[in-house]
Amino acid sequence: MAASSTVSITGTVTDLPTGDKAIGPITCTSAAAVASETQLVLASGANTITVPAAATLAIIVFDATSNVNKTLKGVTGDTGILVAKAGCFMLQLDAAAVASFVITAASADTAKTTTVIFI
Repeated sequence: MAASSTVSITGTVTDLPTGDKAIGPITCTSAAAVASETQLVLASGANTITVPAAATLAIIVFDATSNVNKTLKGVTGDTGILVAKAGCFMLQLDAAAVASFVITAASADTAKTTTVIFI
């Protein structure tokens, strides 16, 4: 029997001019979760992250004290998307199509661990 997963996001934005705004629940599910984790210290330049076969979700967690600019890319050479220096974000993946992605660091993220959790 394959492992299954459910990841949900809920939240509230408060004190908006129009009042509070509820977010979610946003739910990502998988009937065949892979439950794999990769930890690395980002080197300066392109850091290729290999996606385990059948993974449908990647949660990327940068060290909370990092101050290095990071860009998410599909392949080395594309423009990419500048992401937060610290904190986390989530990518829902097409399990059949994604073999890897790249996080390009503007400089080495010395002594700061990046964790990628695959589901």
